[in-house]
Amino acid sequence: MPPVVVEYPARTPPLYLVVMGALAVLGVAGLALLVYLLTQPFYSWLLFGLCAVMAALPAIYWYSSAPYRVSGVIRLDREHVEVPDARGVTQRFVAARLLLHVTRMQVRYAVMGIPVARVNRGTLLDLSDGGPRRCVSTLALVEPDHGEALVADLERVMRGEDPQGPFIKIASGPQRPRDHYEDQLDRELAALD
Repeated sequence: MPPVVVEYPARTPPLYLVVMGALAVLGVAGLALLVYLLTQPFYSWLLFGLCAVMAALPAIYWYSSAPYRVSGVIRLDREHVEVPDARGVTQRFVAARLLLHVTRMQVRYAVMGIPVARVNRGTLLDLSDGGPRRCVSTLALVEPDHGEALVADLERVMRGEDPQGPFIKIASGPQRPRDHYEDQLDRELAALD
């Protein structure tokens, strides 16, 4: 029997790129203001600090959001787990030594300090096998609703089982008998043809 290999396509979310572009524009503007302030004879430390933070925002966002930058396919089989990075370079983990830490991400919305909503924003998966670590978010999956299936497959692989993939298999139970109304409807529809 050939080994079961399950693939989860992943890519950097398009909204991430939009946010990164907006922060880059803000960073360039902050850097330009910073250079302008340095050429002036007076200093406003508050304005200087604000411009420095604006200039640093793209780098801070880039380094703090690595789990959302993925390009390729997450592959699972009984022996290995392969997770790509933003350049598509695959990092391979041995399933027998795999350590998985799952963090469910939630965003709380508040109006005037009063909490009004809590929204689930994917799951952060921290993978390691004694060597380098890799964090990846389920929001980076091409199909974000396959996140729970990915977590379940990772847990199966850690137990030494084959992954099942994102598709749910519905067991067909006993069918109820057809009644005379359904038979009559079938006859009338057949008579119309």
